[in-house]
Amino acid sequence: LYAADRKSVLLVFQAMDAKLARVDVYHFPTLRTDAKVQVQQVFDSQLTADFAGMYWLDVEMYDNPSHWDLSGTSSAHASNLAFMQGVLDEACTQLDLGASRCKERVGVYTDRNSWKDITGNSTEFADYPLWWAAYDNDDTDAGFTQLGGWKSPFMKQWLPNDTECGVEFDENALFVGVSEEAG
Repeated sequence: LYAADRKSVLLVFQAMDAKLARVDVYHFPTLRTDAKVQVQQVFDSQLTADFAGMYWLDVEMYDNPSHWDLSGTSSAHASNLAFMQGVLDEACTQLDLGASRCKERVGVYTDRNSWKDITGNSTEFADYPLWWAAYDNDDTDAGFTQLGGWKSPFMKQWLPNDTECGVEFDENALFVGVSEEAG
């Protein structure tokens, strides 16, 4: 989300009230608004002090040029990377995490083609957790090969647009246990 939409705000609050074991936030940014301002808007509208989930930066290609510079030049890649760094840094600030703990709660959601086209396959964020999108109908990380410096994913989105009981959702597999995360 790049502007807090009412539906997502409600869902985050409902999930937290229901004491779900894991409630994460997914941020699809726009280049039209300052990175820091977007993250502040997400936290101001959606997240309370008891938010304990992950903050995911969505790095995906869309035809809308307001999301990423897709010109493929090295300057476009550098600009996209700088913008990403601004989002990730502000998420860490909002979560009140120091540099050493930031990467425990802030990560990157992407797929192979998007990462290559948006960043030039940069390894700059390989120390952040990776939520890997690979719609291969397989809930394991068996098909993963190194991507942008990541050697393995934290989580995988493996099946899009599933429906159960009239609710549409994407299937995900978590490869790091919740108890391990709390460390």
